[in-house]
Amino acid sequence: MLIVVGIVSLPIIIYITSIRMPLLSLRISNGQTQRFRVGILIVSDTKYQQLYRDQSKTVECYAYRHNYSFILLDPKEYFPCSRIDNFFFQKHCAVLYYLISHVSKIDWLLVLDGDVVVVNSSNLIERYLPQAPHSSINVIHYERFETGEIMAGNYLIKNTPWSYLYLAKWVEWYTRLPLEAFHNNDNGVLHMHLLDMLQVDEAAKTKCYDIYKIKDGGYRTYEKFIQCIKCTIGGRRDFRYIRLLRRAHGFPPRIRDHLYLLSSNDFMAHGFKEKSNGTVYHSLIDDQTCNNSNHYQESLLLSTQLAYNVTERSELIKRLDAKAARRSSVGIADISDCWPNCPPNLTEEKLKHYLNALCK
Repeated sequence: MLIVVGIVSLPIIIYITSIRMPLLSLRISNGQTQRFRVGILIVSDTKYQQLYRDQSKTVECYAYRHNYSFILLDPKEYFPCSRIDNFFFQKHCAVLYYLISHVSKIDWLLVLDGDVVVVNSSNLIERYLPQAPHSSINVIHYERFETGEIMAGNYLIKNTPWSYLYLAKWVEWYTRLPLEAFHNNDNGVLHMHLLDMLQVDEAAKTKCYDIYKIKDGGYRTYEKFIQCIKCTIGGRRDFRYIRLLRRAHGFPPRIRDHLYLLSSNDFMAHGFKEKSNGTVYHSLIDDQTCNNSNHYQESLLLSTQLAYNVTERSELIKRLDAKAARRSSVGIADISDCWPNCPPNLTEEKLKHYLNALCK
């Protein structure tokens, strides 16, 4: 198979002699879903690999215990990616090349920022992977709780040619950043990229892009841009190839601003930038801890003072959901009445209220 993609206006020709497509929803005789070959990838330069060493060690140990592949990758290891002078786009470029080079070994890849830690080792990545009738989904993003923004740093992506195209087109947006606006790098352009991949009407895309590129617009203008994007896609979150997990339903909730959002059923947390994970864990994770089954289970659980049970968290989410709804990019409190099992798409009366708030 011959695949031609463009990375920062440079055509990259990739020859793949054979591609084995993963079985997406095969059921084995005991009724369980067959496990995928799952990898975890943290893309970081050498400076931040060292800075977030303790955080990454929790992820590496988690991967080891559950038989996931794990790698810390400097994006400059791939020459085309090193030509990009923006780390965030280097990252997705490196994800593209890593997937291609591991096509026979990985079905799904969990891409993480370096400041992600594992907070509960008993939960598995497979719980987020799509099953029939949604087996065509190739990439899974999630919405930030506070703003409704679609998160760029952590995502799940399937190892398929469609995903290669998805990543290549995302990276190519680097050449179209509105440099005089508050563009928010890969996270901002991800929203325009999604409209492209969802084949949204050109007039609707232009309307949102015109807001995005307003000179010196600042963060409030950026929120208006996110509002425009969310109005355009409406209440749908499951598409043919793309899934957007709703607020408070993503895999690593952000703890930098809201430690109290964590609960005992989370398995990762994002935004932990302190140097030592000893302030969150009962003890540091090292090779000896990881190899010791009993000690590992005790250590790789978040300190109980930072975790809440589902009932406690539900009450907190109701209050915080109402607060978030004041933002133009969120519109309404849409999850407090259904968390932790909100349906994937907004429908009926809730959809009507949602669109009335966002599309005004």
